[in-house]
Amino acid sequence: MSFFGIPELDANMDGLLNMADQVATIQQRMNELTASATSEDEYITVTVDASGEVAAIDLNPRVMRKASEDLAEELKATINRAHAALAERSQELMSELTGAAGIDLNTALNGSSNVKEAAEELIRVGRGDLTPEQANAAMRDATHRVTGFRQP
Repeated sequence: MSFFGIPELDANMDGLLNMADQVATIQQRMNELTASATSEDEYITVTVDASGEVAAIDLNPRVMRKASEDLAEELKATINRAHAALAERSQELMSELTGAAGIDLNTALNGSSNVKEAAEELIRVGRGDLTPEQANAAMRDATHRVTGFRQP
């Protein structure tokens, strides 16, 4: 797509918009994540949601035969394993986003709200009387603000 009529700027803008789409997709998938863990004796299953909240606890009736202290420890351990599984699944999703690009993930996820602002700024740059060098500098700055990735 041609935004500015300058091939290098248009390619940069396409890259920025593609990155914004990837960040939005990963954020949506992150918000939908769940993970479960089952105790070693298979009497307890715990599911946690994307926010880390316990979404479900399933207990086999036989678990009630355990001493309360043992049940509490087993429940705690199973919840911790569910959280660890959630962290692992989150990391797998994040690696899809980063690939080998070396992107700062915190900036990419937290800065995705800047995508629209950055795109609007770049469109204004394309309409203005800036030199291609100034427009390229603005593109690099916008890309860095959105993704955390600093272009040379």
